[in-house]
Amino acid sequence: FHKTSLACLAITPVAFLLHPTPLAMPVDVALSVLFPLHAHIGLNWIITDYAPGAGPGSAPRMALVAATGIAVLGLLKLSLTGDGLVGTLKATWRGPEEKKEAK
Repeated sequence: FHKTSLACLAITPVAFLLHPTPLAMPVDVALSVLFPLHAHIGLNWIITDYAPGAGPGSAPRMALVAATGIAVLGLLKLSLTGDGLVGTLKATWRGPEEKKEAK
């Protein structure tokens, strides 16, 4: 968990610096896996602490695996076919007139 936290801390600023270049795509793909993995590990600990009897294969853990898988697939689709994670975030900060000019 701490290693994924440090990886997020190191890679996220690099992704923002590289965004307009073709080098941004591999970094976006890495973050598309890293962010859900980090969340999965943390939420798994929460399930361990607060869901008594939630052993391996239990409903809460399988729901978490499904949610993590869906998140990874969605973020990978965004990174591979769309603007990427950083491009999407930057688009939310642009004003309406800037979005029209970008098209």
